[in-house]
Amino acid sequence: MYDEAYDSYRFLLTIDPQFFSSRENITASNLTVNITPGMLPPGMNGEIPFMSTPLFWILIGIGVGGLVISGLVIYHIRSRLPEHGTGVISRSSSGPVSEKDLTHIADQVMKCYYGDRNILIQVLKLAIEIAREGREGKAVGTAFVLGDSDAVLERSRQLILNPLAGHKPSERLITNADMRENIKELSLLDGAFVIREDGTVEAAGRYISIDTSKVKLSKGFGTRHVSVAAITQETRAIGIVVSESGGQVRIMAKGRIIFETC
Repeated sequence: MYDEAYDSYRFLLTIDPQFFSSRENITASNLTVNITPGMLPPGMNGEIPFMSTPLFWILIGIGVGGLVISGLVIYHIRSRLPEHGTGVISRSSSGPVSEKDLTHIADQVMKCYYGDRNILIQVLKLAIEIAREGREGKAVGTAFVLGDSDAVLERSRQLILNPLAGHKPSERLITNADMRENIKELSLLDGAFVIREDGTVEAAGRYISIDTSKVKLSKGFGTRHVSVAAITQETRAIGIVVSESGGQVRIMAKGRIIFETC
């Protein structure tokens, strides 16, 4: 019954090509001498499946490597600072800040910042209002540290008891009109405001207590500018500083000034 046995073994090979071993008297090569390649399952006609070849895995490696390199390039483009030095925008000290100005500044700062753009605009607007209006007829200098708040709080301490402690997060949002007026009043205090990416003001009167020796700002900047620049070197936060002497608003990232108003 050779023909029936042959057909049975041929069918077996289509189910389990690895059924035969070197210890068997009958091998796959003995049984398939009269079978055409099209009748055999993959791998039984002596061909190696493409997915098992080194070329396949080399192509997979090239593809994965390309994705990694592309991600690094995009990250570098996203996080690098403006190439042409500090951006400057001129505006009248007496007129209100325009939406066009705010949009222009935000577009530049978002190259270095990963938080919410609308929150950034609200903080910028508030800082420019403080620079323009002052408080009680006097010029005011203050600073805002926006983003990466946990790291910022770890590297700073309170100069006074935190006046915002104990209040609900919804009451401390920078978008809250009452909160904005409170910040203008608290801007008379020494120290910086710490604001989360979602716009929650965590603290006021915060003293940034870190090493500032690596900061390379031009001579003439005071402690407020240098300390805020230093915190942006060690964290992913950005700093917005209102100058008391000149009324300028300077924005800092990665230890340097990236934008200023005049």
